[in-house]
Amino acid sequence: MNSISSRNIAEQLCTLATLFEAEALRCKAYGAPNATEVSRQARAVRTMADQLWDANVAVPVGRQPEQRGQAKDGK
Repeated sequence: MNSISSRNIAEQLCTLATLFEAEALRCKAYGAPNATEVSRQARAVRTMADQLWDANVAVPVGRQPEQRGQAKDGK
């Protein structure tokens, strides 16, 4: 079974959260009305990253054996 560590996913989410934070700062600098929403999204993504880092589990990648049969049957 192919899998990826939840910590690898968490690292990518931290990068995304950093990009959101930078965008939020840019929105504030230009007075954009969505700055608060972008900041909220950055916090939510960072929270997900923290949870995945703490979980430290293998996340299966690809279809599971029971799903392969469904794809053949057209379901």
